[in-house]
Amino acid sequence: MDEKIKKFLYDINECIENIIAFTEGYDLHRFALDKRTKQAVERNFEIIGEAINNIRKYDAAIADQIRESNKIVGFRNQLIHGYDMISDPITWDIIKNKLPLLAEDIARFDFGV
Repeated sequence: MDEKIKKFLYDINECIENIIAFTEGYDLHRFALDKRTKQAVERNFEIIGEAINNIRKYDAAIADQIRESNKIVGFRNQLIHGYDMISDPITWDIIKNKLPLLAEDIARFDFGV
């Protein structure tokens, strides 16, 4: 596997761990009220989306092994370009229900850097 792809996978994994740590002990209400945490989580989702987008450019077959990679990149684009339309409940749902699936997909790769 190309070293750049390994770096992107490592970055995705690190961002997943960050989001989990930032939201530990939170519920939707607390998340919605905590501007700092929301911004940190959103930044990590931006990085995840950009990393997946870069993986697609280098090796689409690897990106295809990541469930919903197109939706992840789309969410990144919404965060960047449609920031005023971000919904706390949708972001929270992604954290709770989609992030664990992404973590499973990323764990399948040997990306030791």
